[in-house]
Amino acid sequence: MTRNARIALIVAAVAVAGVAALVIGSGGSDKKKDTAATTATTPAGPGRTTPAKPAPPPVPVIRVHDGKPVGGLKTLEFKHGERARFVVAADTKQQVHLHGYEIEKTVPAGGRVTFSFKAKNEGVYEVESHTSEQKLAKVKVVP
Repeated sequence: MTRNARIALIVAAVAVAGVAALVIGSGGSDKKKDTAATTATTPAGPGRTTPAKPAPPPVPVIRVHDGKPVGGLKTLEFKHGERARFVVAADTKQQVHLHGYEIEKTVPAGGRVTFSFKAKNEGVYEVESHTSEQKLAKVKVVP
C-alpha cells in the first residue's frame, strides 16, 4: 500500500469516527430539536442536481427514572404500515411491554433498548413497565 493510500485510509477512518461520535452524542438530550427538513442536492450528472432524500425522523426516547416516565406519559404516533421505532432508557432494570403487539424487552439498569416493529395494527396501545407497574407511553397507529 502506498503512502498516499495509507493517508487517505486514515483520513476516511477519522471522518467516519467523527460522524459516529456526532450521531451518538446527539441522542442524549431530552430537549426538543428543530426537525425542519433542510433541502440539499446531490450531483445527478454533468451540471444537474436532484433533491436529496429527507433525513428520517428522530427516534423518540422514553426516559424512565425510579420506574416512572420522565416528563409524564407521552403519545408516540406512527402511520399504519411504516416501521415504528422508539427507545426506552431506564436508570433501573425494567421489564417493558408494548401491549397489542405483544413485544416485551428488558432494559438493563442504566441502559436502553430499541423497540422496532411494523405498525400494522391501527389503534392506541400502552407501553408499560411490568417491573414498576407504570404506564410509560402510548403508541398510536393512525391510517
